[in-house]
Amino acid sequence: MAIPEPVDPSGLWALIVDLSAHTIWPPDNEDRVFELANAWDAAATMVEDARAPLLAAQVRVLTAWPDTAGAQFASNGIQLAESYGELAAVMRDLADFVRTYGQQIVEAKVNIGVEIAINAALFAAIIALPGGGLLAGVLARTIGTRLGSMIEAMAGRSLLGPLPGRANALIRGAAEMATEAGDEVINRTLTIFGTVQILDEVEEEGYEVGVQDVFVAGVAGALGAPSP
Repeated sequence: MAIPEPVDPSGLWALIVDLSAHTIWPPDNEDRVFELANAWDAAATMVEDARAPLLAAQVRVLTAWPDTAGAQFASNGIQLAESYGELAAVMRDLADFVRTYGQQIVEAKVNIGVEIAINAALFAAIIALPGGGLLAGVLARTIGTRLGSMIEAMAGRSLLGPLPGRANALIRGAAEMATEAGDEVINRTLTIFGTVQILDEVEEEGYEVGVQDVFVAGVAGALGAPSP
């Protein structure tokens, strides 16, 4: 179950939300994010499981087609199988990236809850004083600014990671290999495992998104930065 917003009878959290220019509480459900990470892991396992039979088939090709053309066909098949291993490795990286994102959502929500719990009593005491509303507002703005800075720092760590470059490099390499081999198996594999298996889970919630949207808009939106 996703961590809920702080229960704060003092009114501090409600005032922080009202005074903040940007959304502070991450709207994403961390449980769904972890499910997406698990789906990437499962897809990687499927790709890894497909690699061994593909390699074994090339041995049979060489036996049944013992000439130059057969050797070239088998060589292309071996390259294809090796690319499956690379694809699975990047899928594991994507799973780790998404899982880290989920952990950052949890970290942000927990930190917000702790901040509110620590300052709620002080806020209640200040607001009870004659003319304390002004000081209470200053306290709420100060805490909101601190929480906003924390969210921005976390968003920066996510968006500046090296993973997207590695993933794009793999996709480019896979596409080139598929062209050289004269087939589209790699591209179909990317579609099957990189879109259908993963985004089906996201689309169950009624969203129509692409892989890039999941990570760029998702990280930006959930951690408080403007979505592209």
